[in-house]
Amino acid sequence: MKPYVKTFVATFVAAATLVIGPTDLFAAPIVLKVSHFLPPGHSISKSLVAWGEELKTKSDGRLELDIYPGGKLAPPPKQYDLAAGGEVDISLALHGYTPGKFPLTEVAQLPFVVHQGATSSAKLTRLAPKYLAKEHTGVKILFLISSPPLNIHLAHKRIDNIQDFKNLRLRYSGAPVGEAVKTLGAIPIEMAPGKVADAMKAGELDGAIFPYEAVRAFHMDEVSKYSVEPGFNSVTFFLVMNRESYERLPKDLQQLIDDTTGPEAARRYGAQLDEQENVGRQVMIDHGVKIIHLSYATLGRIEAATVRNIKQTLGDLEKRGYPANIFYLEMLSANASSASAK
Repeated sequence: MKPYVKTFVATFVAAATLVIGPTDLFAAPIVLKVSHFLPPGHSISKSLVAWGEELKTKSDGRLELDIYPGGKLAPPPKQYDLAAGGEVDISLALHGYTPGKFPLTEVAQLPFVVHQGATSSAKLTRLAPKYLAKEHTGVKILFLISSPPLNIHLAHKRIDNIQDFKNLRLRYSGAPVGEAVKTLGAIPIEMAPGKVADAMKAGELDGAIFPYEAVRAFHMDEVSKYSVEPGFNSVTFFLVMNRESYERLPKDLQQLIDDTTGPEAARRYGAQLDEQENVGRQVMIDHGVKIIHLSYATLGRIEAATVRNIKQTLGDLEKRGYPANIFYLEMLSANASSASAK
């Protein structure tokens, strides 16, 4: 190499080092390990992949996500502990997989609390720092998602009125959903979502409670004869990051995480779930599933039957020192927002 070329290269490297630091010039990207339980084809799973691409682009390649879907690293009930314990940096799962671990968050899953995923997800995430941080220990809450109301999908038997719930074996997720099922006379059964279709096909379950958006991911369209609407319980998801993993990031990358999560991100994820309800419903219809729409009279009886359970749940939490009543009312207020948006 000619002397003047060597001088130019040395000068450029020295100048670059002064500007961006000696270790940053050729530094490897920071890769955050992400674990969740959903199959790759699920709408939330696809959104997490898109988020990873967004982080990589906006950080100029300095921040990437390494995503492990489908419970590859742990079964659904262990997903939260993966992030809290630092085995992964970020995890996503349902609160309902660990009943009792998130007692105040479970209030958002009570019957008739949620009308729409978008507004309730944004509200739930906005309320999280004030009400829910204490029961999400070891992590930073990136956002919380509320599903649209869940529908009941049945292999053979119909539900037309409240008496038809009696002794139906229904797969559920989340203690409030299980309590509602029990209150209506059915038999709540816990089961991993990936096993439900086979159980319905084998006659081990009469049905399962899922949102329409999940029917393709878990093959409900292949084993259901009826779907019952409208739903009345919802489930909640968490996207959390190990606190130390977050604090180790450079400040600008912390800010990037903050800017791409929070209430508005929760709203977008919730809106995607809302939009996918129509898609999933059409999938069921295309596969010959009959949609049963419950009458207002039947819905009124279901609401009346579950009121006592709701009051008892809130009262028990208040006795334990949780601000359950005000949190319940705060979550109900999201429905006013969703109604005015229509």
